Amino acid sequence: MDSFSDYSTYLFKAVGISCKKPKDFIWEKIETVAETQGTWEKRSLVSSYDGKMQSKDGNFLILYPNFAAATLNIGEGSSLDCGCSFIRRQMIYDMGKVSEQMLLSDYPDVGEGVIRIVGKDTPFNADTVFIVQIPLKEPYLEKYIYCLGIYACKSGRIPISFKCYFTDNGKAEETKYLLKFYKTIKYRKNSSYDHEKDLIILHELYLKFKK
Repeated sequence: MDSFSDYSTYLFKAVGISCKKPKDFIWEKIETVAETQGTWEKRSLVSSYDGKMQSKDGNFLILYPNFAAATLNIGEGSSLDCGCSFIRRQMIYDMGKVSEQMLLSDYPDVGEGVIRIVGKDTPFNADTVFIVQIPLKEPYLEKYIYCLGIYACKSGRIPISFKCYFTDNGKAEETKYLLKFYKTIKYRKNSSYDHEKDLIILHELYLKFKK
């Protein structure tokens, strides 16, 4: 989806997630190229990322997920209960702990260092949020040297994941940026995923794009 407006409309109507643009942030669509995708992305076993949102000062960048893989895997695990296998698989993939030849039955534990947030103050109105440091082999876009993976589960709902990148200056203000970001995403109450409705909304957005 080219615009943030289309992306947020899709999330609101099809996935039941309210998604607002952080003030003074700039949205840019990520062009997915098959040659750069890993095997697990191509097989829709994990999500790719659809767009990026950069802070005005350039010190903080958020990658927003493409929900196709998550919706295709909606029936797995415990019907998307918290701690679902899709989120666990997404975490180890983002952390670079899988090989292209690895089978689903072989994938490793996430490991130590995962922060788990539960309770009434959990971000995004989720049941559980996991936060993990993602190692970078080289700076992302030649400037971002720190990365956090943020993964949210809510019982019976589509899981969501984000990557947050920081420069040195951004890392120094990590808490400020994250608190600002947390306020922009929220699971809507009394909402559920409907695959047929999802397809209709995607078709409407496609027709809008073709005009």
